Amino acid sequence: MTTAPTPPTPRRDHLHPVADVFLAVVLLAVDAGAALRAYLAGLEAAGYEFFDTGADNSGVSMTESGVYVAVVGVVVPATAVAAGRGRAYFTALGQILAGLALLLVAAVALTGSQGS
Repeated sequence: MTTAPTPPTPRRDHLHPVADVFLAVVLLAVDAGAALRAYLAGLEAAGYEFFDTGADNSGVSMTESGVYVAVVGVVVPATAVAAGRGRAYFTALGQILAGLALLLVAAVALTGSQGS
């Protein structure tokens, strides 16, 4: 009498949904920090005086900040590609939406800096 072989256990190729959502929240926090840092670096590059209360910052252009935020807005969807390849679908969706939001903010900053 022979015994039948045990059926193979199904293989999970994707991330557990809770881990996926946790990764999405962590990456969104990192994205927010990177966008804030890029915005502040752009303001500094434009000549904004942060701690000088008597400085005249009215002539500071938002173009540099818009470009810096646009760079972050292009990098963020690249992480969505990596997350999608790792089958972390909630993370990929969150990164795509965050990247689009950053690009929208950058576009508004760049078009608003042209003046009226």
